[in-house]
Amino acid sequence: RLHRSKTLPSREEAALYAKYATAAYGEAMIRAAEMHSSGRIDTRHAPTDRSKIAKHVGLPGKDIIVADLGETDSNYLRHFIAVDHARKKVVLSIRGTFNLSEIVVDVAGFSRPFMKGEAHSEMSLMAEQLWGKVGDDVRQLLQQNGKDYELVITGCVSS
Repeated sequence: RLHRSKTLPSREEAALYAKYATAAYGEAMIRAAEMHSSGRIDTRHAPTDRSKIAKHVGLPGKDIIVADLGETDSNYLRHFIAVDHARKKVVLSIRGTFNLSEIVVDVAGFSRPFMKGEAHSEMSLMAEQLWGKVGDDVRQLLQQNGKDYELVITGCVSS
């Protein structure tokens, strides 16, 4: 069973998990987040792999367990799962909508009941579908690493 933390993350933790959120958007967003002091962004397209995510969030590559960031379906949330042993966290980082084909998700912007509140209908539906896909893996990682490990879910959406 998953329990919600009653404490807010520190400023440093929030900054770290913002890096996880940007990494879920792929190579271009990682480069934008790490803009050179010149103020220029490298806009070359390159596929995102686990090593790039790991470098961005400061983990060994082996600790990026799942990296599903492909551009295949606009009704699917891209994501990755990482284990941060130093902080005893299993991190599920979820990418929100990002490109023109996904704008339909943003436009369908009515709300529906979700987790004792309300949420964007399409995003909450996709979140439930994603949890159906990765929930068992997340639970297994939490069990494998011991009761001291906590789940962090991070990401961002434009809606």
